[in-house]
Amino acid sequence: MNSDVAISPSEAIILRKLPNGTQVPILVDLYRARTRASERINIQPGDYIIVQYTKMEAVGAFIERHILESALFGVAASQFNTNR
Repeated sequence: MNSDVAISPSEAIILRKLPNGTQVPILVDLYRARTRASERINIQPGDYIIVQYTKMEAVGAFIERHILESALFGVAASQFNTNR
């Protein structure tokens, strides 16, 4: 789901406006929704979708995006410079 890291958020909240003007949050487990049609929600006009990481997913994505990526670029750059 997330193109720049392998770790994807597992939750989505759909905020749906009711006829009386209030909003109801609908929690969706994205991993279950991928494999079970009964877990999928039809998005309606006016819905707001909030996709969020759990705390552990956010930490993992941060590490993958910033720390591992920096290390890989560093290794690649050093290999490029030594092969000249």
